[in-house]
Amino acid sequence: MALPVPQLRQKLALLRRLPHSFGWDGLASAIGKSRKTMQEWVRGTATRAPDQIAEDSLPAFLALLARYRPDLDEKARARLFLGPLLDFETALLGASTHFIEILNRDAVRQGVRLILADEASGLIERDEPVPDDRPRLRFRQRFRLEYPPRPGCPHAVALQQIGRIWGASMPFRTANALLVPSVKRTGEPAYMFERTHPGHHRFYLVQAGEAFAPEVREYLRTAAPLDGRFFQALATLYEDLGPDRRACHVIDIEIEPA
Repeated sequence: MALPVPQLRQKLALLRRLPHSFGWDGLASAIGKSRKTMQEWVRGTATRAPDQIAEDSLPAFLALLARYRPDLDEKARARLFLGPLLDFETALLGASTHFIEILNRDAVRQGVRLILADEASGLIERDEPVPDDRPRLRFRQRFRLEYPPRPGCPHAVALQQIGRIWGASMPFRTANALLVPSVKRTGEPAYMFERTHPGHHRFYLVQAGEAFAPEVREYLRTAAPLDGRFFQALATLYEDLGPDRRACHVIDIEIEPA
């Protein structure tokens, strides 16, 4: 019996790019079907419409998804695989492929400052030159970021990506920079540090000439977990603005265990 899977081609393409899938052949092996059979699911045949899989293959897809989302039960994984592509991408990548492509297309590194707190006194700051490759920090090493403001772009959101984990916050604007994290109630600079997730961290600052959609502002206000609606709303606004009314800066940092 055939089971419809919306946008099956795009979902299989995403699965093929994930670790341990190894292209068409690796994905076919994981599902227990031939590459030819999977391509026929996408294209359709004389007796089967496109974007349909054999119903008895669904458990194999759900088992594959469990490698990347072990926190979800079988019913939740089935809803993702059989549901909208945006939710599927967000669940696996933390943000849609389209959104990540938009950011990386425009992202520039020039002008981003990495400020380290002096660990001895906690008062003296050190302006760390950002090397061409990613700087390396230790667990619990306190730091903050300063981004250059874009004229005509009064709205900004800071994003942090660790694999498929994303976070968002509001930067603090001064006359000459946008600070991440924001400042303390006393007006003194605040710092952040990492203590649980080693590895590659990517920090974006997105600036816009128009106010963000209510969905984006609500997530920032409540600190709710980000999902497809947040990324879609932010990507839509960013793309609709002209190049002179938007900006994206990025810095990559490697966090090493102490």
